[in-house]
Amino acid sequence: MAGRKSSRTRSKLARTQGDSPLNTERKEVLDRLCAEFNAGRKKKRVTWVYPGFPKSLVAGSIGHAGAAEASLLSASWPGCVDVSRLPSRGKLKSTAFAIVDGETFDCQPTRDHTVREKQDPRRHTDPACGERLISRAVKEVVRDVKKDLLA
Repeated sequence: MAGRKSSRTRSKLARTQGDSPLNTERKEVLDRLCAEFNAGRKKKRVTWVYPGFPKSLVAGSIGHAGAAEASLLSASWPGCVDVSRLPSRGKLKSTAFAIVDGETFDCQPTRDHTVREKQDPRRHTDPACGERLISRAVKEVVRDVKKDLLA
């Protein structure tokens, strides 16, 4: 969103950011706060969006520093991602490297508390994938804002 609409609309948004999972409780709180603020109004004035990952990806948890997040960062700020500092082989223990996959955030860790292979940033960091995720997330945010606030 660019131009004058962007600055007017931006002030109406309650945003949540970060790599924490958008769990059910957080979604419920944000939904409740928006409903309370919009109560008694003919037109919605407040909504919330998650501007980082597409909703399909945050249906569960996205993890921290895994392949999805590393791909997003490598597309946006490539200098922030340096997987060469990780061991080149072997499993990545979450407690040793602060890399946590989504299932672990959803209380389903592996027995040895290691990152699952499909979310290993050493093998699956892909800037092109990050660009696709950003593009999908932007389209979702624009669609939701238009539907909720500008309709």
